[in-house]
Amino acid sequence: MSALVREADVSDAEVIARIHIDSWRHTYRGIMPEALLESLSLAKRKEEWVTRLQPSTRRNFVLEDEGIVLGWVSIGPVRDPDLNQDFGELYGIYVAPTQLRRSLGWQLYSRAEQELSNAGKSNVSLWVLERNANARRFYEKMGFNSDGATKMITLGGVDLPEIRYVKKIKMPNQSPEPALSSGTSPSGQGPRYP
Repeated sequence: MSALVREADVSDAEVIARIHIDSWRHTYRGIMPEALLESLSLAKRKEEWVTRLQPSTRRNFVLEDEGIVLGWVSIGPVRDPDLNQDFGELYGIYVAPTQLRRSLGWQLYSRAEQELSNAGKSNVSLWVLERNANARRFYEKMGFNSDGATKMITLGGVDLPEIRYVKKIKMPNQSPEPALSSGTSPSGQGPRYP
């Protein structure tokens, strides 16, 4: 595969928005209200992504294969006041539903961790819906563990519990962790609703 993970720019806003919406509809059926999933607007989500892709402390990367964007990841400073600045945060990671089981989520996460490590972060946190079993398995295979923190978010008028996961990340001079065993294909579905 000729996949490349590169920094996203404003010209990627629409494809990122499309993957974001398609992933929510694929992943969150039965978890989030159906009316919310059906009401997702590409125009609105694209507008949000145009803003998110402006220069800021947030970093966004896309994975493309033969020039086609198939997934994205977003990272930045930790937003939880109880975590110190040794933490970076994984805001979201999504792969187009038609491209699952190709280890694209793993490639995106690897780049995110590398960038956080290069920025001097020694830990990473993320939030994931408690009922998103596929994403939780993916993060656990990547070495994340729940730290016991929970919160409720309200989407479409429904309260949904989230769990925080944390992980110690490799510093630039550390040896890489072993690759996932063969047959392990992370879903690439995201933790968060950035």
